[in-house]
Amino acid sequence: MAFTDTIDLPCRGKPNYHVFFITGNPGLIDYYRTFLKYLAENVIHITKGGENQTFNIFGQSLANFHSIGKEVTAYHERKRVIGLQDQIKFVETELNQYVRRVRDLNGQFNDDLSEKVKVILIGHSVGAYVCMEVLRRRREREKQLNPLQYEMDSSIIGFVGLWPTVTWIGRSPSGRIARWLSHIPLFIAVISILGMFARCLAAVLGPKFFTYFVQTVTGFPDDATGTTVDFLRSPNGVEQALYLARDEMQEITEDRWDKDIWGTAEPSHGYTRPKLILYFGQYDHWVADHTRNDLIQTRAYQEGSSDKWKPRMLVDGEGIPHSFCINVGHSGGVLIAFAILDTMLKNFIESFSAAEKDSVAYSGCAFLRMMELHANEDGHVFEKNETIQRRLMA
Repeated sequence: MAFTDTIDLPCRGKPNYHVFFITGNPGLIDYYRTFLKYLAENVIHITKGGENQTFNIFGQSLANFHSIGKEVTAYHERKRVIGLQDQIKFVETELNQYVRRVRDLNGQFNDDLSEKVKVILIGHSVGAYVCMEVLRRRREREKQLNPLQYEMDSSIIGFVGLWPTVTWIGRSPSGRIARWLSHIPLFIAVISILGMFARCLAAVLGPKFFTYFVQTVTGFPDDATGTTVDFLRSPNGVEQALYLARDEMQEITEDRWDKDIWGTAEPSHGYTRPKLILYFGQYDHWVADHTRNDLIQTRAYQEGSSDKWKPRMLVDGEGIPHSFCINVGHSGGVLIAFAILDTMLKNFIESFSAAEKDSVAYSGCAFLRMMELHANEDGHVFEKNETIQRRLMA
C-alpha cells in the first residue's frame, strides 16, 4: 500500500509546459511545498515572442512514503518496502498518468491532441537519478520504433538535477557512513524495529510533545517539522527510507548512461533529445567532490568549447546545502528557484529569435531584481548569482 502524495500548482489557462518534480529520500513532496510555490509564483515572468509562457508545476512523492490521515491507494500491495528500480517504475507510471490527465483535459476544450505535452523533469538528490533512468528507459522504447511512428503523448524537452546523486553515492561523506546498511544481518527485521520505535515514541509522547521533540532535535521550521512528524508516524515511512537508502548505496555507482542520454553531436533523427542541467552543491555530503568533478570533466560542456550539445553542469557558489528545500528562506531556495527559471528561459524553450532572447533576458533580470529586494524574516537579502546566468547563457 502506498499513498501517491502530490502537489499540483496549475497555471491560468492552457499551459505551454509542464514541470514534473521528483523528490529525494525521504520521498515526501511536502518537504518541497514552499520551494515549488516560489517557482510557480515566478514563472509568470517568462515570455517568448512577447507572450507569457505558462507552466503547470506538479510535484510527486516517491512510493510507500504515505502520511498519516491521508487517502491510500494501492501500489505494490504485497511489498511493504520497495527498492530503487521499483521507484523508477512508479515514477514512470505517475508521469504517464499525469500526461494522460493533461490530454484528457485538453480534449475537453477541443484542443489539438496531436500536439505533444511538453515536459520538463526536475529531480532532487536520488530523484535526479530516477529522472535520468526515466529518460533512458523512454529512449530505449523510442529506439524500437521507426522515427515516423513515435506514439509518445509527451515530449521531455529538458531535465534539471538539483544536488544530483547520479554516480558513486557510496563514496560521498554521508554515503560512506550509510554503506553499513548493506552489511546489517536481518536487515528487514532491523529496519522494522526502528520504524516501530519511531511510531511508539510518537504514541508515548503524544502529538504536541513529539512535535516539540522533533523540532528540537532537527532544528527544522514548522512546515518541515510537521512533514517529518507525519513521516515518522506513518505506517512504514522509516522502513521505506532506510530500504531505499541501502538500494541507493548498491545501485548508484558508475556512470551508466550513454550518448542517447548525455547527448552527441550527431542528429537526433526525429526524436526529441532533452537538454540537461545538473546543479551540484559546492559542499554536498551526499556527493563526493572527486566523483562530481570526474563527471563534469567527462560529460559536461566546458566554457569556450564548440560542443554546445553537451549538458550544462554547474557547482553552486552560494554555500546552499543539499537539503535546501527544508528551510527555503535561510538556505537560498529562492535563488535555486531562479536558477531553474533561468534554465527554462535560456535552454528549454525552443526556437528563440534574437529579439525573443532579448525579451527573455529582460524578464529574467526583472525577476532577479525582485529577488534582490526580497527579504526573509531575518532581513537576509538574496543576492544575484551572476555565475549561473553566465554559464547557462553560454
